Amino acid sequence: MFLCANTFSQLQGTGLGHSMPLICQRGFDCLERLASAGRFHQVVECLNSIAPFFFTAPKEASSSAGFCASLLALAEAERSVFRKAREFVGEEFPGKVVEDLGNMVQKQVLSYKRYGFKKLLMHLCVYEVYLVAQWRNRTMLPSRYGFDSSTPVILFWMKVLTKLPSWNSSREVLYVMNILCEEAFFDKSCFEPVMTFFSDIYEVRT
Repeated sequence: MFLCANTFSQLQGTGLGHSMPLICQRGFDCLERLASAGRFHQVVECLNSIAPFFFTAPKEASSSAGFCASLLALAEAERSVFRKAREFVGEEFPGKVVEDLGNMVQKQVLSYKRYGFKKLLMHLCVYEVYLVAQWRNRTMLPSRYGFDSSTPVILFWMKVLTKLPSWNSSREVLYVMNILCEEAFFDKSCFEPVMTFFSDIYEVRT
């Protein structure tokens, strides 16, 4: 338990989770250790801060055995005999781990969208409204990660998720993919790249 806490602290508070070279060298292995120990919610928290470093370099992440093993562990977290028994008696899908992963991915997607001033006010507390008021003369606010659309984050997650074995028959992976597809459907700038991505996967030629 102490080792898990130490690993989590390193990923959240040192370069192992905030420096791309260190993440590739040792960070992904630390992430896999957390997943192997069953610390799935901590893995999701770490992914929330690690993933943005690879939005423009998905191959760096998907080629990492540690990263893929961590994602696979999250997808399979709900498949234990005990969880299957609970599902049999009526527990709803998705389970808590997959739901947390989906929420985290969706939060990252929404962080890329640019909101109008009035729409943004609806999501902010009074203090945040005061701070954002400094932008009142702007028609649009800057996105969190510096992109103009949600395309990079959506394609990143699609590319890494489709690298997992049997992704297209895993309802856990498809649950997250469905979230991404819903967001892409309503984003004009993202719809076409996503269609091209799936066309390339299934080798569809139009």
